[in-house]
Amino acid sequence: MVKKSQARLRFAIKLHQSMTHSRDADAKMYQRLFESVAPLREVGMLGPFLAQFPYSFHRTPENRLYLRDLAGRFSEENLAIEFRHWSWDNSEVRSGLKDFGLSAVSVDYPPLKGLPKSGLVLSSDIAYIRMHGRNKEKWWEGKSAAERHDYLYSVDELRLWVLSIVEQQEQISQLYLLMQNTTKGHALKNLAMLRELFAEQGLEAPIN
Repeated sequence: MVKKSQARLRFAIKLHQSMTHSRDADAKMYQRLFESVAPLREVGMLGPFLAQFPYSFHRTPENRLYLRDLAGRFSEENLAIEFRHWSWDNSEVRSGLKDFGLSAVSVDYPPLKGLPKSGLVLSSDIAYIRMHGRNKEKWWEGKSAAERHDYLYSVDELRLWVLSIVEQQEQISQLYLLMQNTTKGHALKNLAMLRELFAEQGLEAPIN
């Protein structure tokens, strides 16, 4: 990956489901993860790690302890945390992420009960955004991820995100914006829109 990208990119590494879903990864799994990204680290192409927890990961005492232990394993790394359950969506949690040096993942979800609210949130100087689409009809009923993410953002919907980023740009050292709505090529169309919207604000967006 280093050779193909010619050191023009930074790679954000998503944690294996054994670390976020089944949560049964042992020390060797973590060691293998850190060793595997060594080539990226050596040339300055290693971005943050992403821990995307499932909807079933509620804010309970047990899960809070697990999150604390996970933060300890990544104490020398940049780790971004994505919650899919609304119970984590509050200022106390974001303050705790900041205290542990973790980056809160900003999300764009359908406006449905049980999901975190969409919008830009920062708990560090790394802004990590994941745009999942707003297909509320298929989010719970869809038979596959492709159905859930079948959504094309409008220019006005994306403009609100760009303006939020511009308003807080002095607090941001790195920005990662990932379009998850890859169904039917929606993400490619939206990335082109984003490039134009950032250009309107006088910003160049290195979109890949």
